[in-house]
Amino acid sequence: MNILVIEDDPDLRDALGAFLRRRGLHPDMAETLDQARRKLDDNSHGAMILDLGLPDGDGGDFLEELRRDKNPIPVIVLTARGAVADRIKGLSMGADDYLPKPFDLDELHARILAISRRQAGVAGPFGRIGNVVIDHAAREAVVDGRSAGLTRREFDLFQLLASRPGRSVSKRQAEQALFGASGPNEANATEVTMSRLRKRLAEADAGVEILTIRGIGYVLRPIPA
Repeated sequence: MNILVIEDDPDLRDALGAFLRRRGLHPDMAETLDQARRKLDDNSHGAMILDLGLPDGDGGDFLEELRRDKNPIPVIVLTARGAVADRIKGLSMGADDYLPKPFDLDELHARILAISRRQAGVAGPFGRIGNVVIDHAAREAVVDGRSAGLTRREFDLFQLLASRPGRSVSKRQAEQALFGASGPNEANATEVTMSRLRKRLAEADAGVEILTIRGIGYVLRPIPA
């Protein structure tokens, strides 16, 4: 998952980026609201971590702006404003979660996974499409009780597609999920990962298929009976 991290403290920003990468996520870093607005233009982020005290404005005002514009991106507010009244205000402005500083990195990761499941419409740690069960915590796709043996990148791609069943995922969104904001090193890296994912799903007898819609992207759907 590609996560937009808006934090002006360079030490904390670097620590967050390193931690999220170790957990298999793809942080896209911004230190100002202006940078954040430009990075949000491609709609490729699965979640946002937002500091409130930023050099060019208040993160709370930015959050309200997002919600007025009907932007549904899940947002975790990360701030030193830890009073109960501040938490209530943050949630009322449209935050999905609110974590006061100082905080535990593992707790932050757990909260990211929780809002990701809610965004994908998953009620718990498991999702399902066709005969494939998606174990989000173990990062595994299971077909009829057997693991499909997906690699980290294959699972990232499958999880992204499965979060939008029947809806298109652009090539840009797939690249962001697989390689982060910097993009792939090779021109056809996304297509190679997609090909391998299709092969593993077929070998596992998964009852799903990935369609390529020319000029639009990819769609995951159950194989019609």
